[in-house]
Amino acid sequence: MEPVDKAREEHDVLFHHPAVINFLGKTTDPVSLDEFPSGFYRFSRPSFVEDNRFVIGTFYVFRTDGRAFVRGFELPEAMNDQGLSISSYNREFRGITLKQEQGLVILAARRGATTCSFSYLARVPSFHNNFWEGYATRTVTESITSQRVVRFVVEHIQGGWREALKITRTAGFCTAEELPGYHSRLMRAGHPFR
Repeated sequence: MEPVDKAREEHDVLFHHPAVINFLGKTTDPVSLDEFPSGFYRFSRPSFVEDNRFVIGTFYVFRTDGRAFVRGFELPEAMNDQGLSISSYNREFRGITLKQEQGLVILAARRGATTCSFSYLARVPSFHNNFWEGYATRTVTESITSQRVVRFVVEHIQGGWREALKITRTAGFCTAEELPGYHSRLMRAGHPFR
């Protein structure tokens, strides 16, 4: 048995290492429930590999030891297109959330962290105050046939796990016209991403 403060320090050792504590140490302040509530989220973004296609998916935000984490699954179609196994074990991704001055960051990866994604999100005004927008990046080398940075829209799903399950069943690839309501407006399809 260790004191709680000591156990927390060990979990945060990477960001509290003497080489980076004055630079990244602040990012270990927990993302609060007000900033990013626990629960299910729907996201949309352009496809990284196919122009004129968009991805709609879901993820779950949960808290452990006062920290906010993310868990979700890649689309089976996306894994299949890359010749990868579509088992849930291989499709699962997890990540951490970090505070930023005007928003938050999600750093996520599939098992083994051979690649990861880095996403920045800032809350936008909406009726239920449940939307964030920003961008998602993937850690790959430059390619003339795919993108590494795209717009990213995230919606906190209202209505609990039943509503989340219904929305998850609609996940997949779509066209700009098929994007859900406010996602379409925030995605600004056809306008350059800057």
